[in-house]
Amino acid sequence: MREVLDAIAVIGIDRTKVIKTRSKAEPAFELPEPLEDQNKPFEWHDPFMQGRYPDQMEWLQVARGLTLGSIEQRRIGYDSQRYTFPIRYRGKWRNVRRYLPGGDPKWLQLPGHGAALLYPTEVLAGNTDPVLLCEGELDAILAQQQSEGLFVAVTGTGGAGVAPKDLSPLAGREVFVAYDLDDPGRKGAAKILPLLIAAGAVARIIDLESLGLSADPGDKSAPDITDFFMLGGTAEILHTEMVRLREAVPEEVAKNSVLAKATSSGNSGTSSGVTRAVLRRASEIKSRLQKFLWRPRLPLGTLSLFAGRGGVGKSTFAIWVAVEAQHGRLPGDLLGEKMTVLYVSVEDHWETQMVPRLVAAGADLDRFYKLDIEYTEDNVTHERIPNLPEDTQLIKEKIIESGARLVIIDPITSTISGDDHKREVVRAVLDPLAQIAGETDSVIIGIMHFNKGIGNASDKLSGSHAYRDTARSVLLFARDEDSDQIVMSQDKTNYAEADDQSLAYRLVDTAVDLDDGNIGRVARVEIIGNVSTSVNQIINRPQGQDSDVVQWLNEFMAEMGAPVAAQVVLDTGAAEGFTKTQLTRARKRAHPTVVTRKTGMDGGWEWSYEEIARPEEIPEIPEEVGILNGEFFATSSAEAPTTETESGDVEK
Repeated sequence: MREVLDAIAVIGIDRTKVIKTRSKAEPAFELPEPLEDQNKPFEWHDPFMQGRYPDQMEWLQVARGLTLGSIEQRRIGYDSQRYTFPIRYRGKWRNVRRYLPGGDPKWLQLPGHGAALLYPTEVLAGNTDPVLLCEGELDAILAQQQSEGLFVAVTGTGGAGVAPKDLSPLAGREVFVAYDLDDPGRKGAAKILPLLIAAGAVARIIDLESLGLSADPGDKSAPDITDFFMLGGTAEILHTEMVRLREAVPEEVAKNSVLAKATSSGNSGTSSGVTRAVLRRASEIKSRLQKFLWRPRLPLGTLSLFAGRGGVGKSTFAIWVAVEAQHGRLPGDLLGEKMTVLYVSVEDHWETQMVPRLVAAGADLDRFYKLDIEYTEDNVTHERIPNLPEDTQLIKEKIIESGARLVIIDPITSTISGDDHKREVVRAVLDPLAQIAGETDSVIIGIMHFNKGIGNASDKLSGSHAYRDTARSVLLFARDEDSDQIVMSQDKTNYAEADDQSLAYRLVDTAVDLDDGNIGRVARVEIIGNVSTSVNQIINRPQGQDSDVVQWLNEFMAEMGAPVAAQVVLDTGAAEGFTKTQLTRARKRAHPTVVTRKTGMDGGWEWSYEEIARPEEIPEIPEEVGILNGEFFATSSAEAPTTETESGDVEK
């Protein structure tokens, strides 16, 4: 960047003309589209204010304590069946939440507009007051109405279970989370706390019990901020609790998600409320041999990571590993034992992608489980992906219940609450995962991406370096353009000597019979075998150094004007001083691309431009003998057949 700026200055160009800075205010998610009819909320609000539904108006005023001014300000309406709460965000109406007291469900929203948003964001403008984050719209409206200028009140339109997608309006603000006095409220507060801190807020949790409220076991309606005000609570009392929390939870602590969660009002940091240090003699701990699911790559009882750039089939390879483990084919201490696998898939649909891939890989579908988290909101049961670290214990429960020895989280970065470039956020997630892997003697694999550019492969994991520090095993993936295969290398292993050899594989297009009667096509892994090329070598391979050989190959192929025997190309190129590796690499970088073909099942290999490839030639055949799944491990010591490769060599 410095060189770019210097160059711009030399030629006299204004840097603002060529460099666009992304506004920090832009949300890092796709906003719901604005309502097509921006006047729609008023169709329900105006008649409501004109007295068309007097009973419903009375309920808002008497049961919920709202004034006409608050109802008017928030444009609340009634559509003959439910109250309407239009949600305005970034200057546009983007959703209408429809509420029915005691309904099943209580809340409905417009299809396609339901992303959880902060509401009402208008109260945040033009002030730096403390922010009271409530659990529901009605709570936030009443709290704002009663605030007396001591704070402002907002909520998230997703309730306690789903945090707002964009918390950037709270950056730099002091936020006090006051969710309902029940288990969903407590869990929701614990979930949103690290997200607020990651967004740049100073966050603390207010326990409503500290304000004098208590939950009645026989009452399904949990005490909330509305109850606080309806029972005589005042803004001054609430503000006094905020001041007390400022002293109890200093700002430097409230900016740390782990410490803030442990020290906020009413939070003891444990389910029992009691913590203590314990001592245990080393003589009481029985030593044992470290065992492996896949020796030396995947040690049991640990967290491992798969990392690589897009397009290398990390997920497909993880499925291959899972299926081999299922059938007891991985060389390790569980060889020959059947096992159960749990899989969290964030990006791929199970119906259209995951199940067809599993079928193509030969999985036992009865012992392969989709892992989600079930939750209830407004008496409606939903499923979502796990949020870490708060759902870690739920994952442990399902590992124990199913007897699984392998859990795959794909990608692990999508399950993390908070900024995964911050070490403390990553450690807060991975340390508990590593702990439950040890407690259940299972392997937990997290799949993640590579950063772009050259450099040490060990430093390419996206996010904080804490990812690599925490994992006991790290496997890296990269596509080798020279050999047209994907290479997997072991970058880290704490419990065994690293394998000097990498493992190469290719992705094979496979037809699968689908349950709806159609035929789908998905990729499956086909193992090629051990190779000496590493991922580190591939990503740091110099670009552009083969321009001479590419030019020579283009001229040679153009001069020949027809397919050429592979050995002739290699021999002629060698006479010009080019190695076989250089020529193979140049074949893929030539323009047009030079492809290799077999002239028949018994014919030899030829090189040709794509557009002059003979129609009778069969598709390119992999260079190595096909070694599928566990057969590679079972036959690696057997005598290999003799075959001619695409380059013209004869090898075993």
